[in-house]
Amino acid sequence: MNHESGYHFALRSNGLLDLALIPNVTFEFGRGRYSGSATWAAAWWGGGNKCWRIYGGEAEWRCYFGKVSRSRVLSGHHAGVFVGLFTYDIKLGEVGRQCPDVAASWGLSYGYSFPIASRLNLDLNIGIGFIHSHYKRYRYMCGQHICDGDRKLHYFGPVKAEISIVWLLGK
Repeated sequence: MNHESGYHFALRSNGLLDLALIPNVTFEFGRGRYSGSATWAAAWWGGGNKCWRIYGGEAEWRCYFGKVSRSRVLSGHHAGVFVGLFTYDIKLGEVGRQCPDVAASWGLSYGYSFPIASRLNLDLNIGIGFIHSHYKRYRYMCGQHICDGDRKLHYFGPVKAEISIVWLLGK
């Protein structure tokens, strides 16, 4: 698949999120060396004393460069910018953290996508950026959630990692 055919489309899934039991799908569309993508991830496991809820989306814009990107679409080195909105309720042990509204993430990404079959790529990607969130910290006692206060999260560092199988769609 070369750049001469106009627009290019792909579906991918991040295997690291799959391992964390968070099903996800990304639709990527591109033209030439540039692409945009939209991701949706959602998981809702447990209730009561157990909780693992996270869902949200992300948009990313990429520029592909290097030798491989000139001969195969959506392949080679890529750099990008991303923004995400998500919510969560995660309790691993005695203390849980619940985001009652929406958390935001944004930053810069770098990765490499290489062919593993005629219509499949393996994409490796990492993102450095910010996460901003308000959350409630709680404990589950006597059949109910006991909140021990509102908190804020302001984080800078690695905020995303991907090992994705990419299915190139179209001609």
